[in-house]
Amino acid sequence: CSTTSPSCSPPRCAAGDARAALLLRRRVRLLAAPPGMRALLYYFAVASSLASVASGLARGSPQTPVARVAVRDARTMAAQASVVEAAYSEDTFLSKYLERVGAQNVCADPGDLKPTLPILRAVMSAQTRAVPFENIDVALGRTISMSREAVTRKLVDQKRGGYCFEQNTLLKLALEHIGFDVTPLLCRVRWGKKADEETGFTHMCLRVEIAGEGPFLADVGFAGTNSIEPISLSAAEPAVLSDGTWSTSERDGYVFLSVQDREEEGVLRDLYCWSTTGCMYPDLLQANHWSCTWGTARFTSQLFVARTNEAQTEKIHILNNKFVRRAIAGAVQETTEITSVEQLEEMLRTHFNLDLGACDPETLEAVQTGNGVKRYL
Repeated sequence: CSTTSPSCSPPRCAAGDARAALLLRRRVRLLAAPPGMRALLYYFAVASSLASVASGLARGSPQTPVARVAVRDARTMAAQASVVEAAYSEDTFLSKYLERVGAQNVCADPGDLKPTLPILRAVMSAQTRAVPFENIDVALGRTISMSREAVTRKLVDQKRGGYCFEQNTLLKLALEHIGFDVTPLLCRVRWGKKADEETGFTHMCLRVEIAGEGPFLADVGFAGTNSIEPISLSAAEPAVLSDGTWSTSERDGYVFLSVQDREEEGVLRDLYCWSTTGCMYPDLLQANHWSCTWGTARFTSQLFVARTNEAQTEKIHILNNKFVRRAIAGAVQETTEITSVEQLEEMLRTHFNLDLGACDPETLEAVQTGNGVKRYL
């Protein structure tokens, strides 16, 4: 029968019966699915319903009963999908993050997971050991996203690493889920720069407020040069930590982070500085885009991978074709030249917990067949 006939109601016509059966099957499948799949199934249902609407419009019959039912279903399912997706992501992000970095490295009792200085220290340490700093995607010419979804998918689900805008976005998400008050900071890099050399805003770190303790600097994304511990931003004296002596000072409208030189006693070296006026989220997006696309930016013109070892006694890194191992706050212990992609792959697996073959075959193929990474070896 024709669905446009006044004498035929949608539920009793062939098209209506088929659609009712289809919707019933979807809803049964949805209820039987694991929680983590429900949002995806909702989105599938929405897409299918919208496709039905589009098909009706294409036939010039937007007011058919099937089209009206599809519109109703699409609206209902879209609303339910957003609710389920939000609840699922909020409920599971922290557990997925803790599994990625090692929950046992953060706290033994989930009840102790509170916004305190010991927990901040533990989270930073755990992420530094588990999630390597790496700019392989940038070297391959890919644009980096700072979105929650992209960062979580890459650094948590795929078990990849990332550079500062990804690493510290992930840290920010985790800390906020725990209950910390976190503010992103946008920095001018001063490490390895001449005193009169001008630099742009190309680094992101975090200011974390802790009740009763004050503000702390948290950074897991300065390519292994950053401290693996929080640094007080209110202390009058330098902080003597496991990986060096750190201090902050305010000069010319900026707050500078400095570290005691490993070789020259009494010499402080600036790592970066941030404006006392802070930044806005669009500033971070712009800086990230420039850092992963501009031809002469640091990470579009170098290959860099870094990690702290599990015992936190060494910092290791790859810079182009050199693998370097050094004591956590001391001298270089080993330097090895990397001469092939195969050797690089083995280094990544062995030293950086980064098995591209297992976690990201598409990227491994790009590394093996393209020139994005090979050019640095």
